[in-house]
Order: sequence, then C-alpha cells, then structure tokens
Amino acid sequence: MLNDIEIESIAKDFRGMSFLEMQSRIGPDLAKRVEASLKAQAPSNKSIFSEYQRKIKQAGKELGQAMYAAGINGPKHSVEDYEKVILLQLDMFSKEEKTSISRLLSSAFPNDPAKAKSLGGIKSGARIRKAYNSVKVRNHPVEIALQIMYGKNMLNRRYNAGNFGKGLAIGAVLLNGWSRITNLENEVDLLKQRVERLEQQIKVTKTRNSLTDAGATSTKEKVLFLKSEGKGATEISRLLNAPLNTVKSILNRSTNVGLKGCI
Repeated sequence: MLNDIEIESIAKDFRGMSFLEMQSRIGPDLAKRVEASLKAQAPSNKSIFSEYQRKIKQAGKELGQAMYAAGINGPKHSVEDYEKVILLQLDMFSKEEKTSISRLLSSAFPNDPAKAKSLGGIKSGARIRKAYNSVKVRNHPVEIALQIMYGKNMLNRRYNAGNFGKGLAIGAVLLNGWSRITNLENEVDLLKQRVERLEQQIKVTKTRNSLTDAGATSTKEKVLFLKSEGKGATEISRLLNAPLNTVKSILNRSTNVGLKGCI
C-alpha cells in the first residue's frame, strides 16, 4: 500500500484529470486518495494572488533591465511634474472649474500629451508622495482647508492609491465632498440669520405692544419711556426697529427741553 508521500508524488501526474479518468486508470480506492492529495495541494486564493503579484513585479524588473541593456530610457517624471498637476487641480477647484482627470493632466502639459498620459498611470511612489507633501501644495489655501476638514490620514490616501491618476480621482472626491459640506454649512448660517431676524422682529413687536399698553403710543413716547428705563440710543433703536438717527434726535430734543426748564 502506498504511503502519503508516494501518493503526493504520483498525484502530480493526475493534476487536471477528473475523478472518473483517474478511477479508470488506477482504480476507485487509489483515485480517492489521489484526489484528496490534489485538493490538499491546491493553492489558496491568497497564495495565487501573491504569486501573480510576484510575477508582475519580476516581469517589470526584467523589462526594465532589457530596456536599459538596449539603451532605451523609460518615461521619468520629476517631483515638480506631479506637483504641477496637483496644484492645478487645487487651483481649478478654487475657481469652481470641474474637469476629468485626463483633461486635468492634459491641461497641465498641453504641449506634451505623451507625458500627460504617462503620468496618470505611474505607480504611487516616493516622488508622488514628495509632491503631495511639498511646501507649495501644503500651503495652498484649498489644501489647508482639506487638511482641516479631513485630516492627514485621509489625505494620504491620494498617494497610496495605486497610481497617480487614482490619487487625483480620490482628491477630486475629497474636494467635492468638502464643497458640499461647505455649502451645507453656509445654508445653516443663512437659516440661523433668518431665525435671529425673526426673533428680533418678535421682540420688537412685543416691546411695542407692551409700551402701547403702558400708554406710550407715539414713537417719541416710546423712546422716552425706554430711556427712562436706562436704555441707550442703540438699544432703543433695535427694540423699536426705528432709525438710530431718529432715536438720537428725540433724545437730544428732550435733553435740550430739560435743560431749558432748568434755566
């Protein structure tokens, strides 16, 4: 009887066969053991993906070596190239100009479409990270606002996105999100102002009604009544919703009359 090591060894010869094919060749009992061995040897999804990434990395390395040997220089982009695109995206947003990522890249390098196209597909790396962390980018007013809104960790996703184009797309999403939040905050502020105006109107109405009940019917009487309660011209103007100059004029005349009476 074959042991497990021997079964594992012969199982390689049956990889890809159906159970019926194996059974016809080596019998049902041995076929079951071979099938079980093949299942145990099957790679996991994680190992398959890891192997795939390893092969891609190796292929890229071999391509680079072959190009170098042939004297072919691949596209190289500077930190300033990435920085230029990032700043343009921030500038366009500040001017409320919306555009696609491809058009953004083309706008940054209108005379070099090959460079523009190449930049978008460049894998995230040290140069892209340096561009996002450059002084010019970090000090841009829109970038500062994004830092306050989202925080450093969220913004770092732009240069960890896989490639430069995807990072720009994440940036666009963050910018649009910030814009919507800002608009909502502005609407809230407007609502607060409306509420304050309504509250002031209600207060004015209540003040006028209470003064009327107290026998002060004219504007002059109301001003003098509130003055007697120790209120100043500005507060009286607000409470009566009356022009400040009118209130001051009434108070000045009443003061002058009082002074004449004392002479």
